Amino acid sequence: MFEKKASSFLAQTLLGIIFSLIGVPFLILGIYFAVHIAWLSDTGSGDVKILPAVFCLLGGIFVMIGGGFLIWVAGKKKKIRDVVAGGYTVNAVISEVSRNCNVEVNGRNPYKIICQYQDAQGILHIFSSENIMFNPGNLTGQYVRVYVEPCNLNHYYVDIDSVLPKVEVH
Repeated sequence: MFEKKASSFLAQTLLGIIFSLIGVPFLILGIYFAVHIAWLSDTGSGDVKILPAVFCLLGGIFVMIGGGFLIWVAGKKKKIRDVVAGGYTVNAVISEVSRNCNVEVNGRNPYKIICQYQDAQGILHIFSSENIMFNPGNLTGQYVRVYVEPCNLNHYYVDIDSVLPKVEVH
């Protein structure tokens, strides 16, 4: 079965793991070559002193990119956990389900759920969900929980799992 919550950061997590797994062996080889540079100079032809620097540079770049992805995902998940744990909920009305034309995956645009909440002062707050890779159908008019930070409504999380249908990918 397709797990909606676990898949929201799956691509970024996989990229972080892949880049890190590629970079670590390069770093290890670069360090190994740096330690054994005298042996390499004796056995190799040409100038091999640049070899440790090249391997360490490539490995470092890959590890930094992979680590950046993993840190970004962990920070995003922590922010969502903090808002859900320490914030309060409001019931917002879904005003539209639209395509996010700024993102394209395999030639398809994901969908976003746009919802609105009017507070006691009459201010209308508009919230946007995370990207959804399937058409959730017509959800207009339904209520969805939005977790918001007490002092900052810019930090929020739209709990779309309560309104989305169960999905099984075959």
